[in-house]
Amino acid sequence: MIRKLMAVLFVAAMPCIASAQYAQTKVGQKLTYTVTDKVNNKTNTVNVIADSIYTTAEGTVTRTKNVIPSENPLADDVVVYGATMYTTADAPTTVYLMRGEDFKAFILGVMTEAMRQSGQASEEQLKEAAEMFKSKGDLMLVLDPKAAPGTKIESSRLRLDVGPQVMSMAVSNGVVDGFEDVTTDAGTFSCIKVSYQMRSNTPDGAQKEYVTDWYAPGIGQVKEVKTNKKGEVLTEQVLTAISE
Repeated sequence: MIRKLMAVLFVAAMPCIASAQYAQTKVGQKLTYTVTDKVNNKTNTVNVIADSIYTTAEGTVTRTKNVIPSENPLADDVVVYGATMYTTADAPTTVYLMRGEDFKAFILGVMTEAMRQSGQASEEQLKEAAEMFKSKGDLMLVLDPKAAPGTKIESSRLRLDVGPQVMSMAVSNGVVDGFEDVTTDAGTFSCIKVSYQMRSNTPDGAQKEYVTDWYAPGIGQVKEVKTNKKGEVLTEQVLTAISE
C-alpha cells in the first residue's frame, strides 16, 4: 500500500506550474490556470498564490502556494509549494519547479496524515519513518531574458529516498525557443518560450514527457503544453485570470 501511495503522491506533486523577472512580484496575487487532461478528457483549475516575497544573499525569492482541487469531494485540496529567485530585471530568473525540501515535506506530510488516520502506526513509528526521508537536489529552470534562441538550459535533478524506495524527477535537453506573445483569457503577454524533457521515476515505473513553457515578466508561467514522444498533447495548462 505504501508503494502505491508514494507513486500517487509523486504524480500529484509534479509541478504544474512553476515560474521585472519571470515571477510574481506582489504578495497575495493569485494566478488561476485551467488545466486540461487530454488523455482522460478532464479539466481542472489550479490557483497559484504569491504567499511571500523576501530577500536573501542570492536574490529576491517569491514563495508560491499552488492549490490543486482534490478529486475526492471529502478530501482537502492538495497544496504544493514552489519558488522563484531573481535579482535585477535583466538577470536570469531561477524557477524552482520543485525544491527537494518542499517535495520531502509534502510527501512526508500526506503520508504521515494518511497513516495516522488509518491507525497503521504509532507516533514513535511515524517519527522513525520520517527519519528515512532524504532529499537531494532541486528541479529548476534558469530563464535568461537576454538568451538567444537556441541557447541551452542547464539540466537539473531532484531525488527523494524513502528507505529502499526512490523517486526522482529530472529536467534535461532544455533550450530557449525564442520570444513570442501569448494571448489568453487573462490578457496578452510577451513571453520567453522554452522547451525541455521531464523524466520521472517512481516505485511504479518511469515516465517521460516533452514540455513547452511560456513565461512572462512579473507573472511567471502563462502557458504549458506537455506531449509524448509522438507529439500527442497529454496536458495543457493556460493562465485564465489574475487577481491582486
